[in-house]
Amino acid sequence: MNWHVLAVVVALAVAGPPLAEQLGSRFRHATPERCAAPSDLPVVVYSAAADHRHRDVELLHFWRPNCPVSVKTQARVRALQAQGYPIRTINTLRQRELSSRYQINATPTFITLEDGVVVGRVAAGLGKEQIAALIEG
Repeated sequence: MNWHVLAVVVALAVAGPPLAEQLGSRFRHATPERCAAPSDLPVVVYSAAADHRHRDVELLHFWRPNCPVSVKTQARVRALQAQGYPIRTINTLRQRELSSRYQINATPTFITLEDGVVVGRVAAGLGKEQIAALIEG
Protein backbone atom coordinates (compact mmCIF):
# COMPACT_ATOMS: atom_id res chain seq x y z
CA MET A 1 0.00 0.00 0.00
CA ASN A 2 1.47 3.33 -0.94
CA TRP A 3 1.36 6.31 1.39
CA HIS A 4 -1.35 8.11 -0.66
CA VAL A 5 -3.79 5.29 -0.12
CA LEU A 6 -2.81 5.03 3.53
CA ALA A 7 -3.47 8.76 4.01
CA VAL A 8 -6.95 8.42 2.49
CA VAL A 9 -7.76 5.36 4.63
CA VAL A 10 -6.67 7.15 7.80
CA ALA A 11 -8.61 10.29 6.86
CA LEU A 12 -11.77 8.27 6.22
CA ALA A 13 -11.37 6.36 9.47
CA VAL A 14 -11.03 9.60 11.43
CA ALA A 15 -13.55 11.81 9.62
CA GLY A 16 -16.08 9.12 8.74
CA PRO A 17 -18.89 9.21 6.18
CA PRO A 18 -18.99 13.01 5.58
CA LEU A 19 -15.43 13.01 4.24
CA ALA A 20 -16.08 9.80 2.30
CA GLU A 21 -18.97 11.50 0.50
CA GLN A 22 -16.80 14.55 -0.34
CA LEU A 23 -14.04 12.33 -1.72
CA GLY A 24 -16.44 9.99 -3.49
CA SER A 25 -16.32 11.83 -6.81
CA ARG A 26 -12.53 11.39 -6.97
CA PHE A 27 -12.71 7.62 -6.60
CA ARG A 28 -15.70 6.72 -8.76
CA HIS A 29 -13.44 4.86 -11.18
CA ALA A 30 -12.32 2.45 -8.46
CA THR A 31 -13.56 -1.13 -8.75
CA PRO A 32 -13.20 -4.11 -6.46
CA GLU A 33 -9.88 -5.70 -7.24
CA ARG A 34 -9.55 -8.55 -4.79
CA CYS A 35 -11.24 -10.75 -2.29
CA ALA A 36 -9.83 -10.14 1.14
CA ALA A 37 -9.41 -12.81 3.76
CA PRO A 38 -11.44 -12.24 6.96
CA SER A 39 -8.33 -11.26 8.90
CA ASP A 40 -7.33 -8.85 6.11
CA LEU A 41 -10.60 -6.93 6.21
CA PRO A 42 -10.73 -3.81 8.35
CA VAL A 43 -13.87 -3.54 10.43
CA VAL A 44 -15.10 0.04 10.40
CA VAL A 45 -18.54 0.73 11.79
CA TYR A 46 -20.34 4.06 11.64
CA SER A 47 -23.78 4.09 13.15
CA ALA A 48 -26.47 6.49 14.17
CA ALA A 49 -28.34 5.59 17.33
CA ALA A 50 -32.04 5.50 16.59
CA ASP A 51 -35.01 3.25 17.16
CA HIS A 52 -35.14 0.98 14.10
CA ARG A 53 -38.93 0.60 14.35
CA HIS A 54 -39.37 4.27 13.42
CA ARG A 55 -37.03 4.39 10.47
CA ASP A 56 -36.80 3.04 6.95
CA VAL A 57 -33.70 0.81 7.02
CA GLU A 58 -32.14 -1.19 4.19
CA LEU A 59 -28.93 -3.19 4.22
CA LEU A 60 -26.79 -3.42 1.08
CA HIS A 61 -24.60 -6.51 0.87
CA PHE A 62 -21.75 -6.24 -1.65
CA TRP A 63 -20.26 -9.62 -2.51
CA ARG A 64 -18.27 -11.48 -5.20
CA PRO A 65 -18.97 -15.02 -6.39
CA ASN A 66 -15.23 -15.79 -6.57
CA CYS A 67 -14.61 -14.85 -2.93
CA PRO A 68 -15.09 -17.75 -0.47
CA VAL A 69 -15.87 -15.41 2.43
CA SER A 70 -18.46 -13.58 0.31
CA VAL A 71 -20.11 -16.85 -0.73
CA LYS A 72 -20.44 -18.00 2.90
CA THR A 73 -21.82 -14.61 3.89
CA GLN A 74 -24.23 -14.63 0.93
CA ALA A 75 -25.79 -17.86 2.24
CA ARG A 76 -26.40 -16.19 5.62
CA VAL A 77 -27.89 -13.13 3.90
CA ARG A 78 -30.30 -15.30 1.90
CA ALA A 79 -31.51 -16.97 5.09
CA LEU A 80 -32.20 -13.55 6.61
CA GLN A 81 -33.94 -12.36 3.43
CA ALA A 82 -36.23 -15.39 3.70
CA GLN A 83 -37.11 -14.22 7.22
CA GLY A 84 -38.14 -10.82 5.84
CA TYR A 85 -35.05 -8.73 6.54
CA PRO A 86 -34.63 -5.81 4.08
CA ILE A 87 -31.30 -6.81 2.52
CA ARG A 88 -30.31 -6.13 -1.07
CA THR A 89 -27.42 -8.14 -2.48
CA ILE A 90 -25.10 -6.57 -5.03
CA ASN A 91 -22.67 -8.68 -7.06
CA THR A 92 -19.66 -6.37 -7.47
CA LEU A 93 -18.60 -8.08 -10.69
CA ARG A 94 -21.95 -7.42 -12.37
CA GLN A 95 -22.88 -4.08 -10.83
CA ARG A 96 -19.59 -2.19 -11.04
CA GLU A 97 -21.20 1.25 -11.21
CA LEU A 98 -23.08 0.74 -7.94
CA SER A 99 -19.95 -0.73 -6.35
CA SER A 100 -17.96 2.33 -7.40
CA ARG A 101 -20.66 4.65 -6.10
CA TYR A 102 -20.32 3.14 -2.63
CA GLN A 103 -16.52 2.85 -2.94
CA ILE A 104 -16.38 -0.91 -2.41
CA ASN A 105 -12.79 -2.16 -2.47
CA ALA A 106 -13.13 -5.38 -0.44
CA THR A 107 -15.81 -8.01 -0.14
CA PRO A 108 -17.99 -8.73 1.65
CA THR A 109 -19.08 -5.21 2.61
CA PHE A 110 -22.33 -4.24 4.30
CA ILE A 111 -23.74 -0.71 4.05
CA THR A 112 -26.71 0.31 6.20
CA LEU A 113 -29.05 2.90 4.71
CA GLU A 114 -31.55 4.81 6.81
CA ASP A 115 -34.08 6.74 4.76
CA GLY A 116 -31.64 6.46 1.83
CA VAL A 117 -28.66 7.89 3.77
CA VAL A 118 -25.57 5.83 4.63
CA VAL A 119 -25.43 5.44 8.42
CA GLY A 120 -23.19 2.38 8.71
CA ARG A 121 -20.49 0.46 6.89
CA VAL A 122 -18.80 -2.83 7.79
CA ALA A 123 -16.24 -4.62 5.63
CA ALA A 124 -16.05 -8.12 7.11
CA GLY A 125 -17.44 -11.62 6.91
CA LEU A 126 -20.21 -11.59 9.50
CA GLY A 127 -22.38 -14.21 11.16
CA LYS A 128 -26.15 -14.27 10.78
CA GLU A 129 -26.75 -12.57 14.14
CA GLN A 130 -24.24 -9.83 13.37
CA ILE A 131 -25.86 -9.13 10.02
CA ALA A 132 -29.30 -8.92 11.64
CA ALA A 133 -27.91 -6.51 14.24
CA LEU A 134 -26.85 -4.11 11.47
CA ILE A 135 -30.52 -3.70 10.56
CA GLU A 136 -31.99 -3.81 14.03
CA GLY A 137 -29.57 -1.24 15.35
